[in-house]
Amino acid sequence: MPRKYEQDCVEECKKLYLRYNGQHHETIAKELSKRWAKFPADRVGAWAKKYGWDKLLLQRAEAELERVGWTNAQRAYNRVKKVVDRLEKKVESFDETDKEDVELLKLFHNYCSLEISALQRLDAERGSLEAFVAHWEWQMNIVAEISPRAAKELVAISEEILARAQDYFSGKGS
Repeated sequence: MPRKYEQDCVEECKKLYLRYNGQHHETIAKELSKRWAKFPADRVGAWAKKYGWDKLLLQRAEAELERVGWTNAQRAYNRVKKVVDRLEKKVESFDETDKEDVELLKLFHNYCSLEISALQRLDAERGSLEAFVAHWEWQMNIVAEISPRAAKELVAISEEILARAQDYFSGKGS
């Protein structure tokens, strides 16, 4: 029979799981074993699945992207994608004899077209200086959490990195 753990163990595991971005289960298990003897690494993944911690990681990543500033194309795509996902669930039980369902299907079709268009704009923008800068800021926040020393070193050369990116995206660089 599997060992029962207290709620504070689950909460501590969740905290570490989020800190390590859903990775390094062995490290998390070692940390937890300091308080809860022989904590098994496979329990980390099992709890993450059971309690939906990957959804929390996704929500945190989306919030972080929102904080550092998504590009206009990313914002547009995400708004359209959310509507498409909601409509898709409703369309799954489509009844062709129901007028409301027929209208819903038309709406779904229109939003799918918008999604394709927004995705094309997003793909076109990915290779832009704006997208590079947004991604750079996001990465800097992650590096600062992991290693403040490494973040300081990157900040020291960030002007050079951004200048090279500007040259690259303006066609001056290789």
